[in-house]
Amino acid sequence: MNLLNIKGIGKKKEEILNKMGIFSLLDLYKYLPKNYEDRSKKVDVINAVPEIKQYFELNIIEISKTYFYGKNKSVSRVKAKDDTEVINLIWYNDRFTPRKVVVNKTYKFFGKFDQEKNALINPLVDNLNDDNIGSIVPIYKTIKGISNNCLLYTSDA
Repeated sequence: MNLLNIKGIGKKKEEILNKMGIFSLLDLYKYLPKNYEDRSKKVDVINAVPEIKQYFELNIIEISKTYFYGKNKSVSRVKAKDDTEVINLIWYNDRFTPRKVVVNKTYKFFGKFDQEKNALINPLVDNLNDDNIGSIVPIYKTIKGISNNCLLYTSDA
């Protein structure tokens, strides 16, 4: 099967996949992960361990404005909480991810905890019913233009 027949793959992605040695659906299925990331163990904010990626379920309580500084640099902040404490969510140079969240809604977050800022830095975000957080996830070797998520969801074809 031609890669272009897979939903979500156009000419540009096909060229990038070809550079990775993926030319067919069979090649895609044989493209094995380089590692696995355990995103399955939910942690309460009060038990967060600094500098380790962890999974949290947090309710959004406040969304701050995104601030721009320098050339193409930005910082976005969100306040969230679980049953134990309030925590900050900070994204550097990513103004799009914070737009996915809504006040008074609970989401899954996966990221490193910075104790000094009481914050998760550049966390991944998922809806409660999605599986990208809350499970063990394969991590693929990628190149510019193809993300890990692209390979995850393309593999389901």
